Amino acid sequence: MDVLYWKTFKKISLDEDAIIPLDEQIVGFSGEKVDTKGYVDLHTKFSGTDRRHRTILVRYLIVDVNTSYNALLG
Repeated sequence: MDVLYWKTFKKISLDEDAIIPLDEQIVGFSGEKVDTKGYVDLHTKFSGTDRRHRTILVRYLIVDVNTSYNALLG
């Protein structure tokens, strides 16, 4: 599951209308249950060590929790 945090979503200035509602819970790293705000599909660029890159469409689940990360890709 690829996770995008709410604070990061707000910083990249996307319109909240882009969020597809999803009212589910996921389990965090420490076992706590986290409510989701929905999900969004975003084109995401991945770069390799050879400086080549690839852009693919990634579905991010949006959650509103405090963390030091911007996103988790799994």
